[in-house]
Amino acid sequence: HRYTVINLNSTGIFKHRDSIVELAAVHVDSKGQIGGIFSSLVRPVKVPLDQIFLSQSTGLCAAQLEHAPTSEQTAGDFLKFVKGTILVAHSAQMELGFVYEEFARLGHPLPVLPAICTLKLSYTFGPSDRRLTFCCRHLGIKVSHLDAPHQAAIANALLLGKYIELAKLEGYSDFDEFGFAVDTSVYDSDSMPDWPARGAGVSRPLSENRMHSVNSYH
Repeated sequence: HRYTVINLNSTGIFKHRDSIVELAAVHVDSKGQIGGIFSSLVRPVKVPLDQIFLSQSTGLCAAQLEHAPTSEQTAGDFLKFVKGTILVAHSAQMELGFVYEEFARLGHPLPVLPAICTLKLSYTFGPSDRRLTFCCRHLGIKVSHLDAPHQAAIANALLLGKYIELAKLEGYSDFDEFGFAVDTSVYDSDSMPDWPARGAGVSRPLSENRMHSVNSYH
């Protein structure tokens, strides 16, 4: 399997009324090695910029989003990046809920995508505090600030790599055996919306220097 770890910031926790304001995704191969990264600010359309609330933890202000691409403009690049991979997130139900809601709002609902929740995997691999920061530290991954989605996505990608190693040590060949991944046999990548990529998001290889340059890994 190939994986795409995603993380996002939004204007709130309610997918039906709140909007994605920043989105990041990181490729991970079957051996747990990190590949490329997709990252983009997203200008919300549900609420005018002068009326949105941005938590201090996002590190964003409305002015930064004024000239950012909309979700419609980033959709094609995001789909191209995740196509053919299993999506991964910490608290996948919430993170992917925003993604599904956004595409449904655009009139292009996504098919059921295979997904893994690293928060649920922490019930198998520990610790008792299941926040991403503590899960990483529990397995020796050094983290500090994970407010930016690209930082959190990289940290979670490293965590996924550790989980892949641990699963193999315990004799599991696939996360499907834990019951946390949707049956990939029903996944048809050809049914993904045909949305042209516009180059709205930043997609690039993730070098070793890039990994060390973010606060989530040093």
